[in-house]
Amino acid sequence: MPSISAKVPLSRIFRGRAAECRTMAELFRSEKTREHLLKVVADYESMADQEATFELEEHTTPQEAVTSILAHA
Repeated sequence: MPSISAKVPLSRIFRGRAAECRTMAELFRSEKTREHLLKVVADYESMADQEATFELEEHTTPQEAVTSILAHA
């Protein structure tokens, strides 16, 4: 199993997991299962948004924040 680098922002990891869950939701026939997975997607997106806010607060200048965002895009 590949290790996750400490340099990868958690917000990016959470958005990736949300995308995986969204893809899985499309594969299920059960509406209940799809709804459950889409709730998980919403939770991951919420965590990603919150973590992105924390990541931006870690930078001391707006330029550092922009540089970091572009580096991880």
